[in-house]
Amino acid sequence: MTRSAILVVEDEAITAKDLQATLEDLGYEVCGTASSGAEAVQKAGTGRPDLVLMDIVLQGEMDGIEAAQQIRANWDIPVVYLTAHSDMETIRRASITEPYGYIVKPFTERELHSNIEISLYKSRMDRMYRDSCERIEKNLQGTIDCISELIRTRDPFLNRHQKKVTSLSCAIAEEMGLPADKLEGVRVGSLVHALGLMIVPAEMLAPAGTLSGDRLRMYQEYPKIGFDLLKGIDFPWPVAQIVLQHRELRDGSGFPFGLKGEAIIQEARIVGLAHAVVSMLAGPNGRPGVTSNEMLAQILRDKGVLYDSLAVDACIRLFREKGFALGD
Repeated sequence: MTRSAILVVEDEAITAKDLQATLEDLGYEVCGTASSGAEAVQKAGTGRPDLVLMDIVLQGEMDGIEAAQQIRANWDIPVVYLTAHSDMETIRRASITEPYGYIVKPFTERELHSNIEISLYKSRMDRMYRDSCERIEKNLQGTIDCISELIRTRDPFLNRHQKKVTSLSCAIAEEMGLPADKLEGVRVGSLVHALGLMIVPAEMLAPAGTLSGDRLRMYQEYPKIGFDLLKGIDFPWPVAQIVLQHRELRDGSGFPFGLKGEAIIQEARIVGLAHAVVSMLAGPNGRPGVTSNEMLAQILRDKGVLYDSLAVDACIRLFREKGFALGD
């Protein structure tokens, strides 16, 4: 069985030697020692130990807490602090680096051993959890790619429309300063926002002009159809809700449920605006629509009435100030 490799960071030479001997007696491999924060960072990067035992007060400008911060950020190596300092300020600073243990000197061999074993176990579990999350995310992305390919095969025009909506939705969300998880939710939701249209008969979509009666009612069901197809998939983002709500409008005149205002989730309000903009510019059935200036004037008139005010402001900045273009 491979022995766990430990980097010892301790500026007292005698203490470091004693600690190395104790660790080797316990069955660990000491892959190196360091007496300064800078040396600890360098040796952690080259040796990639399984764990770092870190003193807090070290030689040089960088203390153990700063060194641990860099080691965790760069290589995600678990750190256990060994220190004589137990004051609240030191503990507060140390806790920010998310250490796997905090042992106050003097300590017993049993304390050291149990802390190391618990930390190594927790590190393995954390790594397994991250790997599992990465596999799930990869599988979810594969699902989205499969759906997008089905849409592309069924209707090339709808596929181009979705790509443009996705491009604009992501740009608006980024311009609004949304956090990374919401940005990803907007991206995934916009990629499949029109999924339900694949179920709507082509004859309901092809004729130009305004739909009415049964044709209109059937068309207005497409967000719910898309929602029903996606609701069983456990996305980490509200993808099914984005699909369901992207045709709702702030004044309640949208569909399928006539939701109003904040009842429509932010991600759906962004995708809904992007859908409206792309549709205005494309025109009915892919024919030329309005000009960019006409579109911007229209969404400005409907700001806060049909469309989210912050999303409209972001969209206008993108087109007028940042030269955003949808492309072909």
